[in-house]
Amino acid sequence: MKKLTLLIILGLSAMSAHAEVKDTISDMTKGLVKFTKEISSGVTEGFKEGRSATESSDGSIVVTNEKETLEYIDIDLLSLSPKKDSNQTVVELSFKNRHHKPVKITGLSEEGALLTIDKDGFSHALSNGLQIEFIVPNEAAKKYAFTFYGDASQVKQVRVWRKTYEVKD
Repeated sequence: MKKLTLLIILGLSAMSAHAEVKDTISDMTKGLVKFTKEISSGVTEGFKEGRSATESSDGSIVVTNEKETLEYIDIDLLSLSPKKDSNQTVVELSFKNRHHKPVKITGLSEEGALLTIDKDGFSHALSNGLQIEFIVPNEAAKKYAFTFYGDASQVKQVRVWRKTYEVKD
């Protein structure tokens, strides 16, 4: 009987220690994940702020968001068409630089910066996850084509940051 009691006590102690270890490891993991997210977020933010509205090594002005871009650039929807042999949409936009220096546009790759909206109100993202970065020459315009998921015949609007362009039928 003494042995059975001893085994029960040891078993309960081990279970309690196991629960404490599990909780400790769980808390450590949560803290590590939070710490890693904050580092990643800080690096991304610092990179954006470091590049934001500065001059590039090639002399162009670097813009990374809507406010900075619209300070120098006018954006217009030029065309919308189906991509051959796919269920994707090609949107051609015009970026007209009003400034006397070239402007390097970055930040359009961020989630939600460029979208198409279909007739049912659903948004469609860019079909590739590549970084979008290009230079618009000073006092000139540049055409740029973007490919989105979704059927071109269903697209009702194109959104660039918060500005929405209606697609004409």
